[in-house]
Amino acid sequence: MKTIRFTSTRLLGSGKKGILKPDVDGYYELPVGGLNAFNSAGEYYTLQGAEELFKDSSPLIRRMDKGCLKSELGHPKKIPGMTDDQYLERILTIEETNVTSHIKELRLDHQFGVNNPKFKNPGLVAVIAKMKPSGPHGPALESSIQNPSENVCFSIRGITNNYYENGRCYRVLTTIVTFDQVVEQGIAIANKWDSPSLETLYPSLQSVDSTLSEGRLRAFVSRSSLVSTESSREMVREALNATSYVELPRIPVFARW
Repeated sequence: MKTIRFTSTRLLGSGKKGILKPDVDGYYELPVGGLNAFNSAGEYYTLQGAEELFKDSSPLIRRMDKGCLKSELGHPKKIPGMTDDQYLERILTIEETNVTSHIKELRLDHQFGVNNPKFKNPGLVAVIAKMKPSGPHGPALESSIQNPSENVCFSIRGITNNYYENGRCYRVLTTIVTFDQVVEQGIAIANKWDSPSLETLYPSLQSVDSTLSEGRLRAFVSRSSLVSTESSREMVREALNATSYVELPRIPVFARW
């Protein structure tokens, strides 16, 4: 009887072994998102505007500098009986019982697209994180990272200003809540197998994106009594303030292709 076998072919011919090595403090370097990039739904995430979120004055970086930036296992899900407002508040909250890692450092790699021509996008900017498995789901993440046959994927959770040109949706990030571990990424480079530090014989991001619109956030804030936790109140205030300063960017020529 003929046997049909399915297996991953992602690393074949790449020279990579699928193994990540941590630094001396146990932190792994992983791509967790991309800018100047399309997601799996054909929506384009711009660098312009979003780049401000990676500067020292941003809420995201301040939270990271305080040692408080954590990622969750999976994006928040709307459970039965949960109202839209309750779900929105959940999106703006990091749930301690669902933590999978601590994020110590974030940086933008502006040369990622140039150095990885396989993505056919020289303007691609990778969001690189240094993260350490932590919290209730930390051991499972550690196991997945160390399994050379298993990919590990991440996806951004944030708020965007969206606009349309020539029938295409462009997303300008105005707030980033965190980067969640997901089963399959929405922006192609946000996974272990495209990590710059992946053990390889020579040098070398798709995710289910979870974003909110500014309009929905403002409607939510107008009913401020619905925001029940102090951490969520702070995130809502920061997110709403951020939307007031973001200008819609010019669209790069290659994004029109």
